[in-house]
Amino acid sequence: MNIKNSLLVSFIVFVGLVIFIGVTFIIINNKTTKYLYENQYHYSILTLWSEFDKDFEDLYRNLNYFMILESEVEKEKFRSQSKLINSRYNELKEKINPLDKNNLDLFINDFTVFNNLSMKLFDLKTNKFGYFENKIEPLVKKIKNCIQNNINTQRNILSTIENNIRTIRIRSIQISIFVSVISLISALVSSYLLFISITKPIKKLQIFTREVGKGEINSRIIIKKPQEIVNLANAFNKMLDDLNESQLKILQMDRMASIGELAGGIAHEINNPLTGILGQAQLLLEKLPQDHQYRPTIEKIENAAQRCRTIVRSLLDFARDKDYKFRPAEIHELINKTIELIETEITSKKIHIEKYIPDNLPKVNVSTGHIQQVFLNIITNAIYAMPNGGNLYIKVDRENNFLKISFRDTGIGIKKEHLPHIFDPFFTTKDIGKGAGLGLSVSYGIIKKHNGEIIAISEGENKGAEFIVKIPYLLIGN
Repeated sequence: MNIKNSLLVSFIVFVGLVIFIGVTFIIINNKTTKYLYENQYHYSILTLWSEFDKDFEDLYRNLNYFMILESEVEKEKFRSQSKLINSRYNELKEKINPLDKNNLDLFINDFTVFNNLSMKLFDLKTNKFGYFENKIEPLVKKIKNCIQNNINTQRNILSTIENNIRTIRIRSIQISIFVSVISLISALVSSYLLFISITKPIKKLQIFTREVGKGEINSRIIIKKPQEIVNLANAFNKMLDDLNESQLKILQMDRMASIGELAGGIAHEINNPLTGILGQAQLLLEKLPQDHQYRPTIEKIENAAQRCRTIVRSLLDFARDKDYKFRPAEIHELINKTIELIETEITSKKIHIEKYIPDNLPKVNVSTGHIQQVFLNIITNAIYAMPNGGNLYIKVDRENNFLKISFRDTGIGIKKEHLPHIFDPFFTTKDIGKGAGLGLSVSYGIIKKHNGEIIAISEGENKGAEFIVKIPYLLIGN
């Protein structure tokens, strides 16, 4: 995990803990508030039933006094007390929940029956005590039991609510302590791991840079984490790879220059005697009849001399710069004209060419004959690499300020050990007599003359090969 992600994870953990604490306390606060509201509500219901209990006791007392005294005053008190109970019921019946309202309705129904029976009792002339004992007294007990049961129910609910509130307070304290401990441990562990993950690779990187400073440019550093230090180490390794590659290119250019001078000298030295041999062989062929026994031998001498002359010319081309005449050109025209030169051979060898060349590509400033020579060398090599036919894919893309021309074949490929030497003079994998090993070397020099680049890519034998040529294109206005 990289440093950024480590810090992000730590931040997310701490934010998560903060959110957890916040959500936890919000939930606790909501539950506590809910219980407080419930406590307040049930306390009001308990007060209501307590008042009903008191009012009914007063009412029942008035009824008893009436039975004893038969006083109109007690009768009026009873009626006033009855109205008070009904009024209290009407005032609260819409403000309480359905369960409490059902209990209240049961009470008020019994109370209404009790009130009606009491009113009849007031009007009786005889047997009032019998009526009271048989009709009213059982109902009074039922009503009192109802009131007392509701009072007890509300008290039990209030007790449960108080216990819940007490439990929530204890849990909130426990959660606070737990989260605080977890936060502290997480902070310590994440800080330690982050410190270790940074300091160890940095120390390793310091040792590596000291080694490079002493000249160990072939050494490489391997760091697995964190990603930022890995990227830095990879950048160091890439820098060393580029440095090695630059040194190899410089050596290659020096070697090419040295070999070029040597090749030029050799070519001049053998050109004169070679001309004599070729001239004498041609003179003999002119004078000898067609059926002369020595004629086949002299023809072999002439063919060998011609092949030597071709090699000498290639050496001279390699050793000296021919006239370079730069002019703007369309890359697709150069490719098409090159293909036209060997179209017959392409057809006869059953080579199928697929081109992917976009429209409106910028022009390139090139020596057209030399660039066509490069393309011709690459295509000829591709044809040789596909003796039984195959496909050649030619693709042109833009890459930075270059046109990137890719020639990819489906041929016999290039051995990986041969790739570093593919542009060396006289290096060839062709059979004896099939090539002098100068085509790609000459192509390399031509592309360098154009401030471009040429590279060869292959995954190995029988996996095809790809040659990529990069040529700077003309910017608008040039």
